[in-house]
Parts: sequence; structure tokens; C-alpha cells
Amino acid sequence: MRIRHDGLTIGVAALAALIALSSACAPARPVATLKLGHAHSLKVALDAIAAERGYFAKEGLELELVEVPAGNVAVEMLLSGELDVAEAMLYPMVLKAFARDDFRIFATETVSRNDNVIAARRDLGIETIEDLKGRRVGVLKGGNPGFVLELMLLEGGIAVGDVDIFASDMDTLLAMYVEGTLDAFSCFGTWVDKAEAAHPGRTVVLIDEDVVRIAMPLAAMAEDLEKRPDVYVRLLRALARAEAWLKNNPDEAFELVTGRYGLDPAVSRPLWYPDVFGVRLDQALIRDMENMARWQVETGLAPSEAMPDALALFDFRPLEKLDPKRVTIIR
Repeated sequence: MRIRHDGLTIGVAALAALIALSSACAPARPVATLKLGHAHSLKVALDAIAAERGYFAKEGLELELVEVPAGNVAVEMLLSGELDVAEAMLYPMVLKAFARDDFRIFATETVSRNDNVIAARRDLGIETIEDLKGRRVGVLKGGNPGFVLELMLLEGGIAVGDVDIFASDMDTLLAMYVEGTLDAFSCFGTWVDKAEAAHPGRTVVLIDEDVVRIAMPLAAMAEDLEKRPDVYVRLLRALARAEAWLKNNPDEAFELVTGRYGLDPAVSRPLWYPDVFGVRLDQALIRDMENMARWQVETGLAPSEAMPDALALFDFRPLEKLDPKRVTIIR
């Protein structure tokens, strides 16, 4: 068999050889390296799926997922140059925006109901949020759990001043809970499992899923977003593939994520909402950021009373290049 093309007769074997040669000579897309830091929880499910199913590799990314104890640590590591991408809740990013303007949020992976909980000693008489009055409760220093705790206290009619709040890192809080110097502490993800394992049968988990929206943004340094824009588009494309697969395979996704991150399926199942995952930037983020910033100023946590410009904290270009419909923030 022979094929006629542009007035020339080319043998099929010769044509195949030309195509192969052309493909071999085409410049290969260079592999890009990225370090992404996150704390293990259901909210970073898309990372696990994209890694396990090879979506990062298919986009030419050599991506290292770095486990951190909490999202505020990931933000600190981003700002110190130890990570390329930090995945954390909005809270530490808003807090850093009071003093820094050299990093940008370029997408969120999920916006969902609250999954920060209070792990407390049932055997010490704590059964409800009201029972925290007069107790010593630990919260993550510079992190979202402190914000959630105060909202839960407010909902429970408890004045913040009536609770002895101690702020530290998650390892310290867990150790204090284990030894009994904390009656309760605010936690999330794998820390909930560790709290229950510390006092099996004697730990109660208090949660209010509707007290606040929890967004899980991705942030990178503004300079790197300028230098390597295509790399961040490729990252988002891999996560969008993971999003599509999760929506079509929610049960398999749950097993994959809990298995990879070592999460207790029994604890995690009630918090698994497949419809909350999505690579996007939505308008409600601006309201959430402004509410957090006001609270940080009012409580004296912010280094300044001048509110950061929420819009200036975003780089919309990578997500708009992937799919403009995924961005609904007005500017």
C-alpha cells in the first residue's frame, strides 16, 4: 500500500519512519521540580490522588509532597524558601499578609464545612462545648484552630476569657494532652486519631461543621509564579484531573486518601464530602479573608491594624489559563 501526498508517493513504512523521526526530534517538555508542603487531612485529597494516579508525572512534574504538622508550618517554609508551594488554610496566609506581600494564592483545592474539632477528656467531665468553661484548652499558635475554637465558644455561649487558652505547635499540644496538662485541644486530620489513641474511650470529639467555611488554598512566591508560569498551570491541570477522577470514583478516592495519609476511615467517613473538592477561586474567599483579618486585628494577633488588600494576595493567571470559568472573584 502507498499513500499519495502533495504530489509524492510515499510508502507506509517510510511515512512511519518520518513521523517517528519527527517525534524524536521535537523538543521534549522539560521536567519541572516542585516541593509542595501540606498537612495530612481529607482536605488535601487531590494531592494524594494526583500522586497515586500519576497525574503529576503526566504533566511533566517531579513533585515532592512534604508532610508538615500544620498548614502554618508550610507557609513558613514557603516564605523561607524551603518549599515552592504551601497548602494551608486561609488563616496563616491572611496573618502573613499583614507583613509580607511577596507571595500569592493561585488556587484552592477545596472549600468546605469546618473539620477542625476539639478533642477533650470525657473522663474529666467534658461532653459539650459548654463544659470547656474553666478548662485549659490548647490551640495551634498562628493557625486556624484558634479562630475556630473562639467561634465554637461563641456559639456555645462561653466567653473566651472563661477558658484558659494555651497556644503552641501541634506536637507540644498532643504531648500535653497525653500527659494531662491540657483538658482539651483543637485539632484536625491525623491529630484527631492521635488524640483518641492517647486516651482510648476517654476522648470526646466536639465539632461544629457550620461554624465557618474552610478553604484550602495553594500559595507560591510571586517571583516564581512570574518566572515559571507554565509549571503552575501544569500543577493545576494535574489537580483538575484528580478532581474529575474523584467525582467519578468517590468511594475508591476515600480509600486511596485515607490509606495514603493513615487516616482512620471510621473517623473520616462522616467528614467525607466529595462535592466540596474543586480547583477554583471563588468570590466568598474575599469575605472570609476580611473576616479573619478583622479578628486577627481585634485579638491583637496581627502585627498591624492596617488591613491587608485581599485582592492583591492573588495571582489569577495560572487558573485562568487552565479554565477562566474556575475563577469567579470580581476585580
